[in-house]
Amino acid sequence: FITEMGSFLRVHGEPSDHATLLRLAQHGSSSIMTLSETLHVPVGGTIHVYVAGSNQQFWDMQPGRAPTWAAGTAYPSIGAIYLRSPRVRGGQNGPLEQVLDHELIHILLGRAFAPQRTPQWLQEGLAQTMSGEFGPHTTQFLQEGMLGGGLISLHALSRGFPSDPLRARMAYAESADFIGYLRVTYGDDAVRTLIDELSHDATMAGAIR
Repeated sequence: FITEMGSFLRVHGEPSDHATLLRLAQHGSSSIMTLSETLHVPVGGTIHVYVAGSNQQFWDMQPGRAPTWAAGTAYPSIGAIYLRSPRVRGGQNGPLEQVLDHELIHILLGRAFAPQRTPQWLQEGLAQTMSGEFGPHTTQFLQEGMLGGGLISLHALSRGFPSDPLRARMAYAESADFIGYLRVTYGDDAVRTLIDELSHDATMAGAIR
């Protein structure tokens, strides 16, 4: 692997992906500061981003268990992010920079909540909305869920996401929709309040109030 240096992060990958590594280092250096300021959480130590040159390498590098559908993974405790090279991403939607932003949010929130775990609805909702993944397709999926009576209550979301892939997708969509509503209605100050309250052991209901 070769390494491209950025502010607060190092991007590692194969020489054949040098242009991608450079692009990610430049984007991440700017993005991480914006995300840190918006969330009002410190960056912490250096983040290492690894770009796998093959799907097998992506799975072999994982230091923990990752969902099979993952476009990228993040491990806040060791400050590591794992991505697939554009050469092997296939038909996955969204630019790699968007995936990086998503995983950077996981790192920042994981560090802010350590040693406790970040509530999944909060981290997935913020990761989707702040990386630009939340859009009309999410709304369409929610509408289909409402017609089918498949929406998940906020109380149920606070206990964790379902293991069933379809229900998990609904949980992701609802989390993004809820965070999107809070940001549009009350601004990013509401997000900062949620993070502060929940990281100091407030209940979901209490933090939202």
